[in-house]
Amino acid sequence: MVRMIFNSFATESNYDYLRIYNGTSTSATLIGTYNGTTGPGTVTATNASGALTFNFTSDGSVTPAGWEAAISCYNTNIPPVAAFTASAISPAILSTVTFTDQSENIPTAWAWSFSPNTVTFMNGTSATSQNPQVQFTTLGQYTVSLTATNAYGSDTEVKTNYINVVQVEYCIPAYTTGTSAGDYITLVQLGSINNATGASSSPYYTYYSNLSTDLTPGSAYTITLSPGTYSSGNYVSVWIDFNRNSVFDASEKLGTISISPTPATGTIPFTVPADAVAGLTRMRVREVWNNSSFDACTTYSYGETEDYNVNILSLNRTLNLTVLLESLYNGNGTMRKAQGEAGDQFTGNTADQVSIELHNASDYSIIEHTEPFVNVSTEGQASVTIPGNRNGTYYITVKHRNSIETTSKQPVAFTSSLISYNFDGLTQAYGNNLLLMTDGHYTIFCGDVNQDGSVDTGDMTPVDNDAGNYATGYLITDINGDGMVDTGDITIVDNNGANFTGAITP
Repeated sequence: MVRMIFNSFATESNYDYLRIYNGTSTSATLIGTYNGTTGPGTVTATNASGALTFNFTSDGSVTPAGWEAAISCYNTNIPPVAAFTASAISPAILSTVTFTDQSENIPTAWAWSFSPNTVTFMNGTSATSQNPQVQFTTLGQYTVSLTATNAYGSDTEVKTNYINVVQVEYCIPAYTTGTSAGDYITLVQLGSINNATGASSSPYYTYYSNLSTDLTPGSAYTITLSPGTYSSGNYVSVWIDFNRNSVFDASEKLGTISISPTPATGTIPFTVPADAVAGLTRMRVREVWNNSSFDACTTYSYGETEDYNVNILSLNRTLNLTVLLESLYNGNGTMRKAQGEAGDQFTGNTADQVSIELHNASDYSIIEHTEPFVNVSTEGQASVTIPGNRNGTYYITVKHRNSIETTSKQPVAFTSSLISYNFDGLTQAYGNNLLLMTDGHYTIFCGDVNQDGSVDTGDMTPVDNDAGNYATGYLITDINGDGMVDTGDITIVDNNGANFTGAITP
């Protein structure tokens, strides 16, 4: 099998795209689409050919450094070698750290532990997720452990004192004269924050750490402000550290207004960015005399600064699917577990894995989001976390290693925190493209070995070849998932091919 480990990734966001397919051509299952500076990390083939196909497109207007990856080969029939990295090793307290599994040899189960265990798993992840997101709730050092498991064994990597959680440090603004001439803040109102104050003393800065309000990404708000007693030139600006990097970036400035002296008030309307990072962060309100273009940190003559906490709510969504595969169907709405050479390919009650794609409701050719390697239980249940910025309406497409890609009957609205869709029904797939079983359940057609959207001789040939070679293991040519390629698989492909079975998409 081929494995690619990306060393660097720098492309033009939304213009340069790398698409990686799990097979010998772009007709194979799409593993993912990557652009900007977020690369694929480690990508491993899981198809019978052991191949990956790269399709890179770039326009000519901007030329970043590009990407680089190291290629290697590996044997799938050996235990994992556990390995992982973290998105930050000295994170601020209550910031979210993503742990990325880099284990070799295709693990199918993961167990993470932290010492001390004062952590909170975020965005629907858990200690058994492949790539959990974690908030650390106490200061100091943490030891992190990952145990990776597959059908051939397990391995553990322990990184002692790997994470050092530190206190958030923001710049402390200063003034040479401060509030003595009547330049200060008398009122800040936003959500549950309603703070009326007077002038402060040197250094003319107060952090109201006990005051906080919740903000929802994508939602609109208005902050109400009032200045001190000076007759004119009262300029007030507000920043919120939406990306939680402990810096008040210029793009995080909500606005600047000039307000008459108290009791007059002014307002700044704003919308929380859809990609604001969830968790506790800082809001800064700053008054400066006779200056409309000041920043969050520089020293000025007259004025005052107040900081507050705001909590950015997580809008990640959970998509629950009911999906039954013809290849593994076992009757009564259940499926068998896919087999490898050593028995069950996946641990627990996982029957097999699928990929889930969200397609643009107006132009199906546009893939808005992809989730590869999603576990489907023996009861046909699959659950996946979808980023909160995917808040539109999408067609849901399910792809399986040797099944026909199948799409929801209609676009589905992703407007709530929980979305459910059931493919087990007569009219649940686009074109009603499901197979009715004798017990009344509906399954996704199987037999599309080369993933070209139809079951035909192109699929029969590799199945026939592997059957002639007595091939065994977790192979795409093993249509019925029993761990061996034989006449049972040939029969299924032959039947579905004779019925001209193929994908039907919008």
